[in-house]
Amino acid sequence: MSILIRKSVAAVVTLAFVLFGGNLGAQTQVLPPVQISPSVQSGVIQQIPSVNGTVVPATATIVNEQGFPAAELIPAYPSTASGASSGTITVPQVPWTQDIVRDVRTSHDFGSVPTGSQQEHTFEFVNTLDAPLNLISARASCGCTKPTILTALVQPGETARVLAKFDTLGHRGEKAATVTIGINKLNAFSEYGEVQLSVKGKIRKDVVLTPGVIYFDSVPVTSAAQQTVKMKYAGNPLWQILRIESTNANIKAEAQELKREGGRITYELIVKLSGSQPTGSFADELFVITNDKLVNKMPISVSGRVKANLEAAPIQLGTIKQGAKIEKRFVIRGQRPFEILEVRVGNKFISFAPSTGKKSIHVLTYSLDTSTVGQINDTITVVTSDPDNSEKTVDFSAEIIAGESVQQ
Repeated sequence: MSILIRKSVAAVVTLAFVLFGGNLGAQTQVLPPVQISPSVQSGVIQQIPSVNGTVVPATATIVNEQGFPAAELIPAYPSTASGASSGTITVPQVPWTQDIVRDVRTSHDFGSVPTGSQQEHTFEFVNTLDAPLNLISARASCGCTKPTILTALVQPGETARVLAKFDTLGHRGEKAATVTIGINKLNAFSEYGEVQLSVKGKIRKDVVLTPGVIYFDSVPVTSAAQQTVKMKYAGNPLWQILRIESTNANIKAEAQELKREGGRITYELIVKLSGSQPTGSFADELFVITNDKLVNKMPISVSGRVKANLEAAPIQLGTIKQGAKIEKRFVIRGQRPFEILEVRVGNKFISFAPSTGKKSIHVLTYSLDTSTVGQINDTITVVTSDPDNSEKTVDFSAEIIAGESVQQ
């Protein structure tokens, strides 16, 4: 019996020797834990090679003056030879691009929008760094969004602007895109970084807006104006537009039902400017409120440009050499014919020739006495017969420097 037992044990040993390649009695090497430098405070650590090709996990949270157990170590480079490391663990720094968008809203939800409607959003962030920024590229993760850089070079303290346009014609349903802006920080050497912005929205296939743009082009400041668009719906035969809300007190809108054939319904949206709007460009939104319980609010963009009754560009002559002869023309335009009654100038070196007659465009001739060196900063006031805007004031600037007289 004992002989049979000894033979069985020998067979088991032999089988184990064959299966394990003769290393049955080899010792298993236990790696020591990685020690954390006492100067490292709590935080997130990077993957840094340590003893025998192992690293501390990149997402591990470290505690001051404590080491990680060997069980938490993971192999860094399994196929390479190991080597001792310094054991120093560094806390990663936040990218410089995150500083300029730290307190900025970097996402926008267009909401539920009609097919064909113009949907745009402008992202803005201030250059809070001490170096200029050059916005060099813009790309979107989805064809539903087209990004455009509006300000390529942004000096410290200035505002960067990026336009994101949502394509409501070529896409339907819920869409989302990440817009990546490539930026060079212009220090002694160029340093590249990226800022990511995001947009999303739901493009409704059951609501169509034609035309998709409500734009008021060159409206006089004291004039009322009106634009109309059509909104078509296909679906529930009980669908209705209840009202239209505006974000601008000078823009009013109403909806008039034109046709209702079962579930196919057509409305006309009438958008009006009050006639009291300020000069300059504007971009606002209207919200169409419906009785749809699931999505009862749809945004529509409305924009335009309001012109002053009198328009004239500032006069900026730059640097002029002393003694140069300066005689130039100044143009002032109106929405309707007017007379120029007077041109008021505070500086004795500037003089204007009179203009007569009632017309929409006046071309005035003026001259500048350059006999005295110095900086000239003045304002010119043109007094007209226009009852709605009787005066137009523009800035005048020039610098006269010493030098050889040059005819200009």
